[in-house]
Amino acid sequence: MAVASQADYVVAVVGDTVGLTGEGRSTVTLELIGSQIALLDALQKPDRPLVVVLIQGNPSTLPASALGADAIIQTSNPGMRGGRAIAEFLLRRIEPSGRLPLSIPRPAGQPPVYCGQVRGHHSRFGKGRSYTTVHYSEPTIQNPVMSPVRTECPDSMVMTAGSRASAASQL
Repeated sequence: MAVASQADYVVAVVGDTVGLTGEGRSTVTLELIGSQIALLDALQKPDRPLVVVLIQGNPSTLPASALGADAIIQTSNPGMRGGRAIAEFLLRRIEPSGRLPLSIPRPAGQPPVYCGQVRGHHSRFGKGRSYTTVHYSEPTIQNPVMSPVRTECPDSMVMTAGSRASAASQL
């Protein structure tokens, strides 16, 4: 904590372990485990930016100190080169292009979440940020008459409007 008190900004890496991820490996709470909540509470100061990096395989309910952070980065379990990827992202060396493939619940007792449901979430499906501006045109469908024997996929034009290149994701 002494080092953090002298820092211009703090990057707090919290979450679960790979041992808590997967079939039959669950906990009795969706809260951050151990003393991570106390750590985030102690790190949050009004005059110092706080970035929370969540490394976890399951969504967590987050304390007010995490929700009040200047940025929250959800990484799931990023693997062996995840630390480097996170550092490159924070240093703006790579363009973020991922979008959330799930919704993250706010309270532990919240009913199951699904695509398009918004109320009561930390973050919703499809949410994500970029260092540039990307515009999506209105989606179009080649053949608006649906058929049970044909698959139709909507098309949309993706345009980078900012000064930085982008790897826009499909939503």
